[in-house]
Amino acid sequence: MWHEWVEQNSPGGSSFCAGGLGYDGGRGTRPLLGSNALVEGVSDSMPFNELLELLQERALLKGQFTLASGRESSTFIDCKRVTLTAKGSSLVGKVMGGAIHDMNLPQNFAIAGVPIGGYPIATAVSHASYLQGYNKGRGWDALYVRRESKPYGTGQWVEGCTDQTPRSVIVLEDVLTTGGSSLKTVGILLEAGFRVLGVVALVDREEGARERFKEEGIPLVGLYCKSRLELSV
Repeated sequence: MWHEWVEQNSPGGSSFCAGGLGYDGGRGTRPLLGSNALVEGVSDSMPFNELLELLQERALLKGQFTLASGRESSTFIDCKRVTLTAKGSSLVGKVMGGAIHDMNLPQNFAIAGVPIGGYPIATAVSHASYLQGYNKGRGWDALYVRRESKPYGTGQWVEGCTDQTPRSVIVLEDVLTTGGSSLKTVGILLEAGFRVLGVVALVDREEGARERFKEEGIPLVGLYCKSRLELSV
């Protein structure tokens, strides 16, 4: 099972905490997703390996780049070149949706995309969750968290939120470097009254995000890591 692999392979002895309640800004609850687990190579399923190959083929770029963190790098991982394609979107929904489903979370929740790379991921996972009949056939509703509130209309920070939206969320990210964008999104959601169960990222660049999230006490799961993407390229 997916969570059993996390227990055995999480860095630093991190464990899958199925009985936890999630992160609520440090107000005394325990992690539900597990403590900063990096899930890499967790499955031998065809969709998982297909998505890995697609990320290697389309998202992994070589050159000179400035990352969102401000760091310079010879490698850039542009997941939108995968998540915005028909095949990539389908695979992301299946793989990430399946991973989240296998966590066996006990309560209803929504999934929130980090701007802007998390938006197509949230949509793909929400769609797949409904097709797969997750959450007792209801699927998981998607939310888009804005970088800044709208200067017109409702002026909201979180798009897609209604009176029926669950107040617990999992944050979805495309690429983690230092984790700054995801942490800002977590802060916005907490300010809006949501309880954040944790963050699930498509790719972890292995450049400090896990350590930063551990310091903040926020559960983190990554499906692929940069070193795995570069392994067969």
